[in-house]
Amino acid sequence: MRRQVPVQLLFIALSVLYVFMLAPRGVLTARDSLDAYFHLTRIQALNGVWQSPINFFEWNHVGNATSLFYPWLTVAIGYPLFHFFGVVHGYLVFMGLVTYATLLAAYVSYRKFRHTEWPAILFALVYTFSFVRASNVLYRWGVGEFMAMIFIPPLFLAFYAVLKGHSASWRYAALWFSLIIYSHVLSAVIIGVNLLVLFLAALVVRWGVWSYWRQLFLRAVQFGLTTLLLTMAYWGPMVEQQLYQPLNRPAVFNMVHAGQSLPQLLNSSLRLDVRSYALGVFLLVVLVGVVLTIWFTDWVGRTMGLMALVMLVLSSTTFPWGLLQNTSVNIIQYPGRFLGMVMFWGVLYLVYMLETRWQTWRVPIQAVTTISIGAIAVGLFVGSARALWHTNTIIPANMAWITNDNAPARLRAFNQRDYYPVRAVKYAQSIEAHETLLNDQVINAPLHYSQTAASWQVHLSEDGRLDLPVLRFKGTRTWVDGELRSSSASPRGTAQIAVTKGAHRIVVVGSYTWFAKLSILMSVITAGLLGTMLFMRKRRA
Repeated sequence: MRRQVPVQLLFIALSVLYVFMLAPRGVLTARDSLDAYFHLTRIQALNGVWQSPINFFEWNHVGNATSLFYPWLTVAIGYPLFHFFGVVHGYLVFMGLVTYATLLAAYVSYRKFRHTEWPAILFALVYTFSFVRASNVLYRWGVGEFMAMIFIPPLFLAFYAVLKGHSASWRYAALWFSLIIYSHVLSAVIIGVNLLVLFLAALVVRWGVWSYWRQLFLRAVQFGLTTLLLTMAYWGPMVEQQLYQPLNRPAVFNMVHAGQSLPQLLNSSLRLDVRSYALGVFLLVVLVGVVLTIWFTDWVGRTMGLMALVMLVLSSTTFPWGLLQNTSVNIIQYPGRFLGMVMFWGVLYLVYMLETRWQTWRVPIQAVTTISIGAIAVGLFVGSARALWHTNTIIPANMAWITNDNAPARLRAFNQRDYYPVRAVKYAQSIEAHETLLNDQVINAPLHYSQTAASWQVHLSEDGRLDLPVLRFKGTRTWVDGELRSSSASPRGTAQIAVTKGAHRIVVVGSYTWFAKLSILMSVITAGLLGTMLFMRKRRA
């Protein structure tokens, strides 16, 4: 146990360094998009999420249902940090914890994989300080992506055990994959492709060993069903809302135009610019090493190397993405999303190849090699961060710099229209200006709001239809003078009720439907059963 103390102290120090390089002055920067505001707002809007999926205090008070469509379970720790430290400082503490968790997960996973110390430390350093992760953290604000990266090493450790015949490991695989889904759905799609490739490769290698096939298919069914039930709290309410009414989905990119050819990708990787959506110099050198040495290793190393090269092709327009543009595959938006898995397999290959040669090396040589390569990875990260400090943003200066003082007001006023009801998009400016309509005419009706409710005190000159400037989703409930009233969707996609002449107090709240509550209950029960199974197995071991 004492030998772990220096490792943990190293990880803590490196996590502090990572946060410092992100915000040396304690200020966050929105660089080339408003994604910073989107992610900060969706964490801030988690206040009250267990009571209602709709937050009226944030998102410009229009009743945006972002928490129904973007998974939030793994980022929920951010909200209490925002509450105690302020939005910006809370986010920096959050990033420190996430970076430490990434280092620890990578270290423990490799240590369990190979039962070696120095290679595990090296894998943790190079994985966490990779160019791809730096791009997600420093520039892209890929909160879901870097949260998912925590769970990738333990997932593939468990999946490797399943392929090796350790049947009980499917439970861990289902747990880690579910946490990836609860972090970032598109990362789960990319990782799912990797799992499928490995699954099919295992079947091909064991062709004719039908007992292995039967066992592996059984574990696949158990893994799939458990994952579906564990994540039903997310996908159940989301699918219900999508079936209820047409929704404005996120932008669909042209995957060919949004990607780079393989030569372009490799050329971009020669720079330290994290805005380039590339591999980075370190990983580029590793991939050259993969090509030169892949046939000099065993089948485990070859699998890692081949997976890295396959993911490299998929991350570029060398793969014919244009043929899949008009299919559901376009949900991934751009091929560069595969870069994270290129990095994972490439780094894993590097450490595995070094480790197989370390078996004849003395411990001091292993330590020096780890420190040297780790220092190169950390040094390249620091260089990339410093280079980004001196770049200009395309966001106006009055919005680019986010501080503890200006963040709360900006987050409350921030709009994002993904998953608006489709009919609301046309009238978004009117809704976001909080225009209340009586019989299609704008009336004076000041909006009051809290985390879970929007309210109006109105004085109406006639009977009619009152169209309120809050989006209507399934589960929206409306009270008039303390009495629950049925509401419908207006032509603007907002909550609409029938009213009579006179003074009224109107309150609108969001709520989980019975199906959403059932979905959450199913996930909680499954998590409880799975946790019990893992605990009992641990006790027997």
